[in-house]
Amino acid sequence: MKGKMTGRFHPVPGTNPYNGGNAIITEPEFLNWLQGKYREVMVGTNQDALRTLMNDKFTTMDTADTYEKRIKIYAQGIPYADVLPYLYGHMPQYMEMRLRQANPANLDAFFTDLRRIWLECRGRIAEQTPPPPKLTSSTQFQSNEALDNWIQLARDLQYSGDSKDPKVLKDYVYEELYKKLGRATAYIEKVLLRLEVLMPQRKWLEK
Repeated sequence: MKGKMTGRFHPVPGTNPYNGGNAIITEPEFLNWLQGKYREVMVGTNQDALRTLMNDKFTTMDTADTYEKRIKIYAQGIPYADVLPYLYGHMPQYMEMRLRQANPANLDAFFTDLRRIWLECRGRIAEQTPPPPKLTSSTQFQSNEALDNWIQLARDLQYSGDSKDPKVLKDYVYEELYKKLGRATAYIEKVLLRLEVLMPQRKWLEK
C-alpha cells in the first residue's frame, strides 16, 4: 500500500503525524495517515476544515447523501467530539432533536442516523418559521428619529393635531405640500424622499 503512493502522497513517512506520531506499520494506521494527508493536501488544515464546518448548513436543497458527501471530507480526521457540535448546528431544529436522541457514537453512525431520519421524513425539511427580526438599538433609533422628523415636518406646516401615526402625518404633509408647491404628486414624493435622507435639516421650509 505504501508503494502505491505517488505525487504529493509519496513517500509515506515512518510515523503518523495525524495520530500522535504512531508508527505506520498496520493497515488501520496507514489509512488514518492517508485520510489526514488527503485532507491536508485537498482541503487544508484542521483550522481550515473547522472554518468551513462553522459556515455550512443542511439546507432545503440537501439530501442526507449530498450533505454527507460535502461535509465528511472536512469532518474526517478531526476528533468526533470536536466536530459533533458543528454537525448538530447544521441541522433544522427537529432533525437536530432526533439526532441528539439517537446519540450517534461516531461519525459514520451520525451519517447513518441522519439518513434514516431524513428518509423517515420523506426528505421534507420542516423549517420553522423564523421569528420576526428584533430591532437593534441602531434600527430603533433610526425608526424613532424618522417619526420625530415627520412630526416636526407636520408642525412646520401648521399641523394642529396630536396624532403620532406616521401614515396620518405623511398624508397631512403630502396634502399641505401639494397646496404650497402646486406640483404633481410624483414631484412631491421625490422631495419627501430627499427630505427623509436630509432630515432633520429643514432649511428648505424657511426659504
